[in-house]
Amino acid sequence: MFKKIFFTLKRAKTPFKIASFMILSLTLLLGSFYGGVAYGFHKSGEPADFKKVVTSVINRTNNQPKEIDFSLFWDVWSRINQGYAGEVDNQKRVYGAIEGMVAALGDPYSVFLPPALSKDFKDDLSGDFSGIGAEMEMRDNNLTVVAPLAGSPAEKAGIRAKDIVLQIDGMDVNKYGFGEAIQKIRGPEGTQVTLTIFRPPSEKPFNITITRQKIHVSSVTWEEKNGLYIARVRQFSFDTVPLLKSLAAEMAQKNADRLILDLRNNPGGFLDVAQEVWRLFSNQDPLLYQKEKDGKLKPLGGTGSESPFLKTKLVILVNNGSASASEILAGAVKDYNRGKVVGEKTYGKGSVQELQDLRDGSSLKITIALWLTPNKVEINKVGIEPDYLVELKEEDIKNNKDPQLEKAIEVVKSL
Repeated sequence: MFKKIFFTLKRAKTPFKIASFMILSLTLLLGSFYGGVAYGFHKSGEPADFKKVVTSVINRTNNQPKEIDFSLFWDVWSRINQGYAGEVDNQKRVYGAIEGMVAALGDPYSVFLPPALSKDFKDDLSGDFSGIGAEMEMRDNNLTVVAPLAGSPAEKAGIRAKDIVLQIDGMDVNKYGFGEAIQKIRGPEGTQVTLTIFRPPSEKPFNITITRQKIHVSSVTWEEKNGLYIARVRQFSFDTVPLLKSLAAEMAQKNADRLILDLRNNPGGFLDVAQEVWRLFSNQDPLLYQKEKDGKLKPLGGTGSESPFLKTKLVILVNNGSASASEILAGAVKDYNRGKVVGEKTYGKGSVQELQDLRDGSSLKITIALWLTPNKVEINKVGIEPDYLVELKEEDIKNNKDPQLEKAIEVVKSL
């Protein structure tokens, strides 16, 4: 399964806000228009009163003094009805118009998800999905891998963070919208998909064939190694805090006080989960500042009452696939000197999305704020610089070596 990078994702307290209401209003009115019951057409092929109604709704909700002229939109809609030789899927047209409206924001993290893709997205958050197991987004108009999931078919096949997908089963990705491309990559368990990959700085694309699988992935796994613990956090999800508490209990039982938190290729997760995770390790606040639409900075602290890792010696391990909520945690650890950060500069995704459910099973994921570290440093498109820069080179991967983890072990032992 692929999904756009989604952290920091904020769960909406109410199912509909202004943005989603605008979309729903347009969708419902479009349905009435196509039925032809109430409005009819001008001789020019444009809808008569309907255009005025929708334009009025949009202008009121948009709260702008300048009215929006929808005549071109309705002109194209009518020309398709009157002249297109093929079959017309009107619901698909509506969804396509909404997707285009959200894409026009120019924000790669704001996206409209039709019902099927919305369900897939939520399945991913629960840790159960079928697919190849990689996080993807549109970056600079390219379908780009944020990170393959740990142990996934994508990772085993050699997919890496920042790979650019040029073709899906021989078809140019540019023929599809983001949602359609994701659906083409998805498929039944046991089937194969071939991706044509461009991996900078190489100039020659190559193919990778991946067998789709049904995957259940716990968000946290760990191992003990020579008296210290290494915990891999895949994403900040529903089970992250309970699993980390279980790890804390195990470490306490064995009197272990050194932990490496491996956030490499962790694309993010729920903001409230990141806040709970921070409280497990620190009672200092704020965890981050949220820069909202009006430019004001809102401090957000950790949540919860337990801090079982408060005295644990901590190292955070990151790479260029560590994004969003991972960067929130790494930034706070660095700013408060709560531990050390080892690895590569992080991805640089410093915005907050809210997932808003719509009545037909679709959803709107929309950017509502930017975030800053406790020292009020923005990292969007910049990333977090580690305390110890350690690259993972091609020859390391081929020789099954992990110099980043080796350095993290060295550092945590020295704390």
